[in-house]
Amino acid sequence: MLATVAAEDKRFFLHPGVDFRSVARAAWQNSKEGRAVSGASTITQQLARALEPRPRTFLGKLSEMFSAMRLEAGHSKEEILEGYFNGVSYGPLLTGAEAASQDYFGLPAKDLSLAQAALLAGLPKSPVNYYPRKNAKAAFSRQRLILRRLLDLGLVDKESYRLALA
Repeated sequence: MLATVAAEDKRFFLHPGVDFRSVARAAWQNSKEGRAVSGASTITQQLARALEPRPRTFLGKLSEMFSAMRLEAGHSKEEILEGYFNGVSYGPLLTGAEAASQDYFGLPAKDLSLAQAALLAGLPKSPVNYYPRKNAKAAFSRQRLILRRLLDLGLVDKESYRLALA
């Protein structure tokens, strides 16, 4: 769970479904570059999109933001995480963290190592681009980024980080 929060939404427990700081940062970066170079979707927004797909337009994103705030108003953070883990894609024909854990590692999700959890946590960002069986280099690069983020956020100690990298 912590690997996913670190990978997708480090302020998950602090915002009401939309991280307005991230929205402002992404808007500034994207306007500066003249194209989309940064996103701001929270875990709750990703769940809202999985539950009700919308076009990738400004109005679609706005609708997604309102849906995310409604989800947060009616559900606990734990319920939202459970919905996310059960509803997002982790690769071709793999919906949900448990299915992905079984498919990739032959283990229940609760038994994953830190390295395995970090690899899985990176997949929902782009299940096609980070699919480990087709693009291992990108998947493992994202895994290392997530492990580093876990260390930087103080969610793992240096020894756990070192072991997971190995």
